[in-house]
Amino acid sequence: MNESLDPQYSTEQEPTIEELIRQMALLRQSTQRWHETLRRNNGGCAADYLRGQGRVLSLLNLQGEMPQRQMGYILNIRPQSLGEVLIKLEKAGYVERHPSPTDRRALIVSITEAGKKAVEDTQPIRPAFDGFSDQELTDFIGYLRRAVVMIDTATDEILAKDNPAPIEED
Repeated sequence: MNESLDPQYSTEQEPTIEELIRQMALLRQSTQRWHETLRRNNGGCAADYLRGQGRVLSLLNLQGEMPQRQMGYILNIRPQSLGEVLIKLEKAGYVERHPSPTDRRALIVSITEAGKKAVEDTQPIRPAFDGFSDQELTDFIGYLRRAVVMIDTATDEILAKDNPAPIEED
């Protein structure tokens, strides 16, 4: 899409909160469309490294292997949901699970060569941001992190007003 022709990309707009929220919504929409296109074109679950099987493969690709319980904690996935994802990835030949040598109750999850290849094949994700310099990416990430903290803080304040903590009696 040629951004100079599309009014939603105009830089002439006033910097208002409404415009910021609009642009954030457009970014989310574009990102979802982009991930879906990559998933369809690459034909793999690893294309969306922000959700489900793609998140698990991305983590394992970085870590090599790890206990299943630790993986669930890091990804903030319920044990049952993670187990279902791992079953699918095992059937596809992307991961393997084996008992921990130090704790018979624990399972260690590792990525296979096929899993590494699936992650590697989705690397076209990265060039979508080649238009940014390293400094612009650093600044943008910093702005996004600050926005997340501010939005979470505002949300927590609203929730605290809706659900005030009980007053403790001495």
